[in-house]
Amino acid sequence: MKKIASTIVLLLILSFVFISFPQIDVAEAQAAIYIRADGTVEGTDKIEKTGNLYSFTDNIDGTIIVERDDIIIDGAAYTLSANSGYGVKLQYRHGVTVRNLVLKDTYRGFDLTYADDNTIVGNTLINSGSAVYFWWSWRNNVTGNSISKAEYAFDFFQSPNYGCQENVVTGNTVQDSFFGLNLMESNNTFSDNIINTSAIGVSLRGSQNLFRNNTINCTGIAFKVYSFDNDVDASNVVNGKPIIYWIGHRNEAVPSDAGYVVLSNCENITVQNLNASGVSVSSTTNSLIAGNTLSGGQFGIQMLESSNNTITGNSLVCNEFGLELSDCHYNEIVANNISSNSYYGLLLTSSHHNTLKQNNVANNGFGKGGNGYSFPHESYSEDFFGVKLLHACNNRFTENNVTENNQWGIRVLGDQHDNIIYHNNFIDNGPGDRIQVSMLPAAADAPVANPSTWDNGTSGNYWSDYLTRYPNASEIGNSGVGDTPFYINENNIDHYPLMEPYIIPEFPSWIPLLITLVAVVAVTVIYRRKISKANKRGGNQ
Repeated sequence: MKKIASTIVLLLILSFVFISFPQIDVAEAQAAIYIRADGTVEGTDKIEKTGNLYSFTDNIDGTIIVERDDIIIDGAAYTLSANSGYGVKLQYRHGVTVRNLVLKDTYRGFDLTYADDNTIVGNTLINSGSAVYFWWSWRNNVTGNSISKAEYAFDFFQSPNYGCQENVVTGNTVQDSFFGLNLMESNNTFSDNIINTSAIGVSLRGSQNLFRNNTINCTGIAFKVYSFDNDVDASNVVNGKPIIYWIGHRNEAVPSDAGYVVLSNCENITVQNLNASGVSVSSTTNSLIAGNTLSGGQFGIQMLESSNNTITGNSLVCNEFGLELSDCHYNEIVANNISSNSYYGLLLTSSHHNTLKQNNVANNGFGKGGNGYSFPHESYSEDFFGVKLLHACNNRFTENNVTENNQWGIRVLGDQHDNIIYHNNFIDNGPGDRIQVSMLPAAADAPVANPSTWDNGTSGNYWSDYLTRYPNASEIGNSGVGDTPFYINENNIDHYPLMEPYIIPEFPSWIPLLITLVAVVAVTVIYRRKISKANKRGGNQ
């Protein structure tokens, strides 16, 4: 018993130690070189000190830990190899300059945790976890560095209350990296940088950041937007085309050469005939997104808190996500091709009174797009589907083809009710003999999902597995309707399932007319404005 008791006590002590010290720096296991607060150098004889200048005289293996402010470290083109540990730790440092250093095989190349007013200039970083890491960092300048094979080239990891601001990242080159810039902080400047062949160029989560003259050429996702309140002008380009990032614009048409479009708090905007990597829309009304090919991005189209818009005739293919509406109401989603997107085709979250008609939603949720295209380093959730209505009510989903999507054709989940769903074709969705539709109640203790409507009183939807589920079903006369209802749950029944696919027009005849009308109106408005300005100038002469 005493032996058992002693073992238990030992285990408790060890547990306390591991809980009390959850993070052990990787760099501590490497050869540690210190620049001490008193200016002395420990751990190597390959750094020469001349006043406040510390110069490499040879290549070094290990981690440099800087404890002194207001110094210059000159790598003199020598290499610091960290063996997957830290390269240069500048934690809590101020006024330090590191220049002309080659950093290889680092967990973090430069660690700027709690670091202010430092300069990282003219260095080469190869094979890093985070090449330059910012956390609680202010007014640092990172200029003219070359970064390759980094998981994150510039990693602004979010600190509490956005405590990482006024940093400048300019004139750097990034190649063959996962993230060019992971920006989860606010009020920083990113300018004149070149990002080539990165899986993800820029992931923008912070706000009030300034972007100028950046070039992003990516094999994967060039631009990810999570926060809309940033200053990004058309001097920034993705894959050779400008980023159009409009806040508060009215009555305008997006330039036809746009490579990525962001609209925030806009009204009456036309986005038409683009070949781009995505459109992100927030708090925007009465706008038209028509006839675009949007591929290779995070979202084909992402729309947040927007209403009374029309999305029609677009091709949304080979993105991570096809089309997402969140907190959006009274929009029309008509005749779009939404296919071969990695996660899902079409998602409505907390969005009500929208019309979704004559869309083709096919081959989504297989983790890679058409022609085998996939997004490097992405992990895919198990929730693949063609269409999902989540906490979405009073939407009208009719005359759509939902075909060969992974796992589910349509999911209607959460606190949804009174959606109208009929005259759709649900064909060969999900693996094996799984039902193509999924419905779950709003709460775990709710007995059954809220009701939506799955037919119009005379005809419902075509389900390719109908006769498999109901082998004894037969057609009622020549009505085209089966005599056995398609049962989803007691609140949701397609009473009039179709025996053959519903014939859906490929392209409604009114759409070309609408697009032409919009173009004519736009040209007329521009012409009248020019005439008016000319008359005013003539009157002033």
